[in-house]
Amino acid sequence: MKIVYVNKKHQCRMVNLDEAENRLWVKPNLRERLIEKRMVGFDLDQLESIKEMPTIAEKVSSALPLVYLLMTFKDKRQVAVGVD
Repeated sequence: MKIVYVNKKHQCRMVNLDEAENRLWVKPNLRERLIEKRMVGFDLDQLESIKEMPTIAEKVSSALPLVYLLMTFKDKRQVAVGVD
């Protein structure tokens, strides 16, 4: 199963699911990995709701046939992901 994180500019980045910590980890880009030395992750224990968002598919230019979901967390953050 492939999971893709979609940012505000509708650019895609790969995501890894860590089942032990129950988190989604976004694959770090060069700046995050070497300069800032940080990882971006989303705690699935804080997940409040999931909605399917087919309108995101029109804006994202991805060659993968994905189902796009909008995940809302308890701190009111919203994250768009595509799932294969």
